Amino acid sequence: MIAIDDAKNLAAISLFNIICLAFLALLVSPAKTADTTKPPLENDLSLAISYMQGRFDNYEQVYWERALNTPKHLQHRQISSVYIKVDLPDFGDNVIYADKYWDGDPSRTAYRNLYVLKPDANLDAVRLRLLTIPNPERLDGALENLSLLKQLTPEEMIEMDLDCDTVFRRWGDDFRINMIGECWLNTVHPSNKPVSIIVETILDADDFWVLSYGYGVDGSQMYGPLDLIPSKEVKARPFTCAINIASNGKLESYIDLSLHDQGGIAQINSESEGVISIRLRQLVWPIINQTPALALFILRQGHEEILINRGALESAPYATAPRDATRIELSIPGIRASCAMN
Repeated sequence: MIAIDDAKNLAAISLFNIICLAFLALLVSPAKTADTTKPPLENDLSLAISYMQGRFDNYEQVYWERALNTPKHLQHRQISSVYIKVDLPDFGDNVIYADKYWDGDPSRTAYRNLYVLKPDANLDAVRLRLLTIPNPERLDGALENLSLLKQLTPEEMIEMDLDCDTVFRRWGDDFRINMIGECWLNTVHPSNKPVSIIVETILDADDFWVLSYGYGVDGSQMYGPLDLIPSKEVKARPFTCAINIASNGKLESYIDLSLHDQGGIAQINSESEGVISIRLRQLVWPIINQTPALALFILRQGHEEILINRGALESAPYATAPRDATRIELSIPGIRASCAMN
């Protein structure tokens, strides 16, 4: 017979052995690699497309560079970019139409391209093939009428070297975008000299920080911002706005004004007040202790958005709301403006 104390000792030894065996099993079991927990490339592709679709603008960056007297050769030019996934099966399953324009003016076309995206298992990344559209002026109005894109054919597209394709690599919740190889172009400098292009762009759910620059054969920079600061393009939210003007017992109403909150502007020509504009922006101060906010401005003739040194007479009135607000309004004597997110 086994004494009670001996039984307790055996039970303790057995429990200890079980724990040791379990620990050893953990040590010798194959550890999971990063690849097994990484989302499949198809998921990365879907996420990249969802991030990219929409309207982006670097208005806020451009505004503050000018307001703070950044040297002109280092200031960014305002660029507005619209990316829409389109159904063009001759080009592939995942095609995005990119329409970009300068200075907030849709008539100042910058680029009109097609982006063809696909997963590339060899690169373990999402690959983007850029197709330049010849005679882009024929697509005026395509953002409102996408059927205009049906006239495009793969044979007419202007393509670059395969080394100039870009790749989207997942980095947490972001994508880091770079050239696939060594890309030389002779179309980015007025001299038509070859330039080695480098892309260092970041895309996430809210921002598209676009940076591309390049060097000549002699190593001198020939393309891109000299300070290598990216164009900070922020995804915009669409709003519908209205302006009501009361003057001499008469009410003027202007409704269904389309704006977005990254510097979007709408202008009306009123009978009593003349030309009036309203601007909507996500106000992000370049100084500490200032909370970002949604801001609505009323701009009469001669008024400007002056946020520093506001003693100037031409400073435009504005109202603010929390940054994620979906409604905002501003009332000044005789004029009321209001906006609601679509």
